[in-house]
Amino acid sequence: AADAESQTLCRGYDAHHFDSSSNCLHAAAMVLSFVLLFRAAAALIGSAAARSRKPYASSVGSTAAAANTTNSATASATTGASAAAMTASRPWLRFAVSLLWLPPIWYLYAWVGHLLLQADVPAVFTYGMTLRGWASGEACSVKALLAGRTVQTSGELALTLTVCAIHLVLSQILWGFFSRPALESSSRARAHR
Repeated sequence: AADAESQTLCRGYDAHHFDSSSNCLHAAAMVLSFVLLFRAAAALIGSAAARSRKPYASSVGSTAAAANTTNSATASATTGASAAAMTASRPWLRFAVSLLWLPPIWYLYAWVGHLLLQADVPAVFTYGMTLRGWASGEACSVKALLAGRTVQTSGELALTLTVCAIHLVLSQILWGFFSRPALESSSRARAHR
């Protein structure tokens, strides 16, 4: 019964997504969300692996490292530095911030597609406003993407990849723009010690 209910929901999801350009925005949002999650997890895992290779720094130098981190965070906060500098030295914080960015990225492009291209209500509001309804609907969206129902032609794939590339380039530019002054002020503060 649960499988039949899921299939009915997924058929409704597919019927609700009829505009190919809007579907490309949906696909781009999902791909960008997966990229964000993968990059954040890779940074977290890479940082943990790097710490495990430095036993001296993690055991003997932990007090000094904690002091440097505290001083760096204080210097960053007092100079008005962005969150980018604080997350650069704390991969777990960067991972947490990335998780906070997942919903806006996941839904932004999809809602633009629904509101501007399809001129209808986003599908997430039709699943039922429960956690189970939301999760079931989002599972249908991922299944549709992986099954090739969201993006079906080479033109749609090109549009999806173009949206992803533009987003990634702009986010790298903005990340560099906002993190550079903070990182520079943080490194200047460490140099003065």
